Amino acid sequence: MCKNPLLAEERARKREDLLQATEAALAKLADQIARGIGPKGTDRIARAIGRIENRYKLAKLFDITVGEYGFTFARSPVRIAAEARLDGFYVIRTSVEDKNLGGRERGRCL
Repeated sequence: MCKNPLLAEERARKREDLLQATEAALAKLADQIARGIGPKGTDRIARAIGRIENRYKLAKLFDITVGEYGFTFARSPVRIAAEARLDGFYVIRTSVEDKNLGGRERGRCL
């Protein structure tokens, strides 16, 4: 397992951008529903939310509650923090045996 601090920064920035985009899309949908021009009923509202979730792939980082006449959503700080702990880490898999790797190659990774 290796850690790249530049990759960690990039992933954190990208996650924040996607979180903001997801919040904006969910807020727009909630506003449409409140004005009476959005989907009506739990099933249709859930499907509309699902389309947003599929677009941004961050549904797991939100707490969303769907009701008959609308929905609520909020970021989940616990899940976001758990996701952030993995920023910058990656795994390199190789068929080379550990004893064949020099000290320099092993020293960069955990």
